[in-house]
Amino acid sequence: MKRRDFNRLLIYGTAATPFIGRRALGAAAPRIEVVPLQEEHVQDAAVLLTKQYLAIRQREPSLPSIDDVAVRMAEIFAERGLPAFDETAGLLPLLQLHRPFSPRPRRPAVAAFKDGQLVGYLRTSGLAPNSAYTGMQNLAVESVDGDQTYREMYASVAQQWLAEGHTSHFVKVFAADRQAVETWFSLGFGQLSVQGFRDTNYTHEEAAGIEVVPARAEHIEMLVQLQAEHRRYQSEAPMLIPFESASPDIVEARQEEMEALLRDPDRPYWVAFQNGNPAGMMGLGPAAGSGLSPLLQMTRMVMVDDALTGEAARDPNVRGMLLDTALNWARGQGHERCYVEFRPADTLARQFWFGVGFQPVAYWLMRNTL
Repeated sequence: MKRRDFNRLLIYGTAATPFIGRRALGAAAPRIEVVPLQEEHVQDAAVLLTKQYLAIRQREPSLPSIDDVAVRMAEIFAERGLPAFDETAGLLPLLQLHRPFSPRPRRPAVAAFKDGQLVGYLRTSGLAPNSAYTGMQNLAVESVDGDQTYREMYASVAQQWLAEGHTSHFVKVFAADRQAVETWFSLGFGQLSVQGFRDTNYTHEEAAGIEVVPARAEHIEMLVQLQAEHRRYQSEAPMLIPFESASPDIVEARQEEMEALLRDPDRPYWVAFQNGNPAGMMGLGPAAGSGLSPLLQMTRMVMVDDALTGEAARDPNVRGMLLDTALNWARGQGHERCYVEFRPADTLARQFWFGVGFQPVAYWLMRNTL
């Protein structure tokens, strides 16, 4: 098969196995016009985002309510010294947080119109030397012909990203938004990470030979070694994340970083020993100030900062007892919900987090265009 024909198959599927969004044979594709996003579009974009989010939340009620988002947004506006906003404005303040709403230098943003009505928008959320990403509040479509709208908008911004040397593209989507997930998959994106929630009412039966204690200064060197073992483990198949042995300078920097973490009362860490040997570690941190989208933040929510086990201890009881200890602390602090992010290619992590009741709420998807 010629590469041109193979690429066409990836995009359009076949008559026997069409991808979602493939229109019936003979049906005309919707006429969608993609233009640069402008400040004048912000009100309609907020209405579109609010409508889409409410529809997604009907399928995934564990997501924050609009009121929860408003509470978090009010905190962010106050932290940044911004004027208070109308709390009846839906998700408009979320779009007004990062001004200007229109494209910024090197950060393309587009709006999609059909029959004169806004049916989608896409803003570049951020850039790194070789990558660009979008998602959550920076991406929404009208569900009717949404597949085609995503395609048209991505085609526009992808050209601009590539022209600037951003060859790796990332998009964050809600797990319950099947239209978005399937469309981005059909555009060549794959699942990089899973973000999930569960309540903090978790217990794990004690296992013989495993002890969990609060991490202390004398554990720092051991914790950094556990991190190195975990990175080495993730370089194996099927994860295949590149691994290089750290230089002494990097090891020292990681020890200093861990020392700072252990001094932070809002970021407790625990270490597990199995038969007297270091076996794993877990840390928690606040969702506020973490960079997590307000669409995934709730009041009284804590997030898993670190969760890993050593090379010699892949026993799920180690992770289970660490999580038991961590969530017991979280309940004592008044937290009702816990958030975690993990790579689904890590089979052990996937089995553990799903096995203890975390439900996927969002995915980071990635496409490497090289």
